Amino acid sequence: AEDGMRDEDWSMHEIIATLCNRRYSEKCVAYAESHDQSIVGSKTNAFWLMDAEMYDGMSTFEPASGVVERGMALHKMIRLITMAIGGEGYLNFMGNEFGHPEWVDFPREGNEWSHDHCRRQWNLADTEYLRYSLLNNFDKQMMRLDEMHKFLAHPHQFVSSACDTRKIIVAERGPLLFVFNFHPTETYTDLEVGVGMGGKYRICLDTDAFDFGGLGRVMHDAEHFTSPGGPVTWVGPYEQEPRPCAMKVTSPARSAQVYFKVPELEDPMAAAARMAGVSGFKEVRVSARDESGEHRQFASQGGPPAPGSQGGQAQGQQVPNQRRREVIDPADIDPDFSPGRPDNFGVQSRAPPPQARPAAPSQSSAPLPPSNYRPVVRKEIVDDSNIDPDFR
Repeated sequence: AEDGMRDEDWSMHEIIATLCNRRYSEKCVAYAESHDQSIVGSKTNAFWLMDAEMYDGMSTFEPASGVVERGMALHKMIRLITMAIGGEGYLNFMGNEFGHPEWVDFPREGNEWSHDHCRRQWNLADTEYLRYSLLNNFDKQMMRLDEMHKFLAHPHQFVSSACDTRKIIVAERGPLLFVFNFHPTETYTDLEVGVGMGGKYRICLDTDAFDFGGLGRVMHDAEHFTSPGGPVTWVGPYEQEPRPCAMKVTSPARSAQVYFKVPELEDPMAAAARMAGVSGFKEVRVSARDESGEHRQFASQGGPPAPGSQGGQAQGQQVPNQRRREVIDPADIDPDFSPGRPDNFGVQSRAPPPQARPAAPSQSSAPLPPSNYRPVVRKEIVDDSNIDPDFR
């Protein structure tokens, strides 16, 4: 870091106090680094974290060195935590989103009016085999996260945990849950974190994903379910009121994950009843044909109609000539069974009345087969070699 402090010695409480040090309801713009750091005489965050390794160690054709791996991990986490709880706006200086190396130096007398550093190398972010593109991909997804969930403008912000011992920060912003692990080596499995709302959660952003130059230590398709009662947590020396629910997650070292609550879907049967205009189903929905062969309006049998609905029949009322055919959506009916054609789907031919049924022929009157009759061979053999030898 610029002041010489190792990230192992960073205080989680001081990070939270700095990012949240603003008047309530006063909107602020947060930034992880400004354009002043890019001016000659200073360094950008990426340059402070990786320094000379940015010249030779950013190719994806070779494994990342320890310096590059650490620098990329912290660079993503610093930007994400600043955007998550730093304010209602997020500011970035051009090029810092993908860790632009070196500095900006405008032509002046001191550099003999040189234009060598008076530029931004956008080609670095566009080169797929350089790790700059991975940092740029993360920045795109971070912007997309706010587009989808609108957490920056959301008034709800709550930091439930900032533990200096485990280097863990847990914060809620809008509908999202952020879990940061700044520990250099410790990965926590089954880490219990507090959650504001119960339900099912899934990951929507992970700094450790392969697409962002991470190690891929978290399963993105895992579903996390909450349980009542949150754990006892602390923000520095201050104990926090437990959150209503708790959830267990995996938190790898030097990584951050963002979770969103999966919307609860309506019960399928309740949704079908609501769409049908009835309070519930006791029998299947039926459709009837009149004498002209046209479909009548769909009705619900056995269930009382919902308020404002015209469908449904009185309980016990017989509906003549109706076929017990369940129809989910008229648009899903096969065109072969459209009203313009006879609908014989599921209709069994009825036997004639007993008085009209022809008498069965007696055995004496049945014709006998000819004397040269031979039964037809019922098994066709294509190739004799294909017969299993055990059954010869």
